[in-house]
Amino acid sequence: MYVPNFDKYALSDGASTRSVKGRDILSYGIESIKSLYDLFEGARKKRAARGGYTTHAEQDLLRSMLVFSAATLDSVVKQVIRDQIPQIAKLPVTAQEEFRQYIVRHLSKGPQVNVDSLAASLAGADPRAHFIDAYVADLTGDSLQSKAQLLRAAAATGVNLGLQKADHDQLDKLFAARNQIIHELDYLTAKQKKKQRNRRNRGRDEVIKWSERLLGLAATFLKS
Repeated sequence: MYVPNFDKYALSDGASTRSVKGRDILSYGIESIKSLYDLFEGARKKRAARGGYTTHAEQDLLRSMLVFSAATLDSVVKQVIRDQIPQIAKLPVTAQEEFRQYIVRHLSKGPQVNVDSLAASLAGADPRAHFIDAYVADLTGDSLQSKAQLLRAAAATGVNLGLQKADHDQLDKLFAARNQIIHELDYLTAKQKKKQRNRRNRGRDEVIKWSERLLGLAATFLKS
């Protein structure tokens, strides 16, 4: 049976970080996930569970672990964006190029561009600040629910995630699971049902490893 170590992803108070608030968010997330894990293990111990069978209540605890882990990553990434993008000139050249490309795309919208808003920003004391605010809003406007969004956030902040082929496959699977839980409650349609289960069954070890992976990514965004 796989035994997790969620605490290894926490950053100490004295550690260098891209975002102090983000570091605190990660700590809160880890504590919540540990509590859910303890509840899950406690429930199985109470009924002297053996093997891989889990009750509906235990499945909900596993689902909650994955959702909280994804929410922790989402919140950390957005905080790093809010703290780092205003200092775009200090970020890697690749991140600055992402910002430039954003401005190009924005100005290329043609008739869709709000002319009055654009004129006001260009005539203001700090036109760059206007585009930075718009860029931050664009990057943080939606919940983080796909690998593509994660990669875009990393590129925008100059974070090297160091992903390998296997990592890409894992991220696709875990984000798919995250979305199935949040948007569908893991409910199975008549065509998807297996045996008597009405909802997808999540494996203990897989969910725990996915949760650790999400916390690890959050820590990577924070480490400077």
